[in-house]
Amino acid sequence: MSGSNQTKTGKVILKHAETPRTAPQAVPAKAMVELAVKGRVTNFGEDIFVQIEGSEYPIQWKSHDTWQGRIELPLNKEIEYRYVIKQNGQEIGRTGTQKRVFSKTPVQDTWG
Repeated sequence: MSGSNQTKTGKVILKHAETPRTAPQAVPAKAMVELAVKGRVTNFGEDIFVQIEGSEYPIQWKSHDTWQGRIELPLNKEIEYRYVIKQNGQEIGRTGTQKRVFSKTPVQDTWG
């Protein structure tokens, strides 16, 4: 059976080893999630940020003791985050670290 890639039993013989194919890894879906934090009255010049996995995102003052913002986050994945308050670029306060699995539902946190 010279030149053939079949055996006498009809089985196909592969001439080159094939690399096994793996299914592509699913990339977590992302969406804009609205975050709000209540319970911290700030002074003029203070700003609040959300720290998520090493990055900071500014949020805006809404009223009296409420700050809110929209941040693109992966959905259905547990993420650690916290709120920090800064004045002139220096951190002057923070909340404890929280863990949450985000969805498209707005998040309402309390400073503390």
